[in-house]
Amino acid sequence: MADKPELKGYQGFQDTLKAKAYEWLRQHLHEKPRGKIVKLASFLGIDYKANKQYLWQISSDFKTDVRNRQGLKPPNWHNWLGRIKAFEGLSREEAVKKDWVQTKAKNHYLLFVDPRGLGRLEWHIDGTVKVWVKKPVSDAKKLQLLADAFFNTYLITDIKVFTEWAKTLRQKGEDCAVHVGFDVSYFKIDLFQESNGITIVGGDKSHRDCIEARLRVPEWAEEYREKADFIIQGYKTMIEQISKPLQDLSAPKPKLAQDREMVV
Repeated sequence: MADKPELKGYQGFQDTLKAKAYEWLRQHLHEKPRGKIVKLASFLGIDYKANKQYLWQISSDFKTDVRNRQGLKPPNWHNWLGRIKAFEGLSREEAVKKDWVQTKAKNHYLLFVDPRGLGRLEWHIDGTVKVWVKKPVSDAKKLQLLADAFFNTYLITDIKVFTEWAKTLRQKGEDCAVHVGFDVSYFKIDLFQESNGITIVGGDKSHRDCIEARLRVPEWAEEYREKADFIIQGYKTMIEQISKPLQDLSAPKPKLAQDREMVV
């Protein structure tokens, strides 16, 4: 950084020079760059030519400060939400004896917080298991989280059954937080929650200096997706049933062994 200019005047003027410059720049954010530094020098009462380098350094520092402290930062995708159906035979009572916790929520869901810090799961009475995976998200991380909750707690003991069941995990949504640089009063906008699956929340206690977008697959889209999966599976089964006889018919027929005793 350039040296501060040698200024004459009242004591302590040099210490407040940058603060005065910042205040002037905040008031002239939208002013055209051309001639702006000259006007700043005139406002501060210093010679532009003698202190040109220092003035431009103040302007550069101010822009960096605005970008880092006041400007919006890139969105932070911090939660991946999935959904899976638990087996009908799995016991919620047995799960509580393991590492699952019975909550006091109205819907009486069970909570599992992963000891590795991978995420958490909510097991609802209807068998739906909501899976929250912390960033960075990967297929291995999702599988490990399910294993910690169901396989390592001996709720599911067959590795093949567990592996096939884990493949049915479907994405339900994600949470995206945008830092705004200051604490936000709590608000919630759920106008598009049912239609588009989007909820905007600000000032949540987990990150008060963020505006959060909670993105979810709408229920109506989930129903269509389940129906589409059912239809696709039906087509696959039908194709398999048709293709087997066709393969048998198209297979080359083995040559009949000749009985040499009957040859004249």
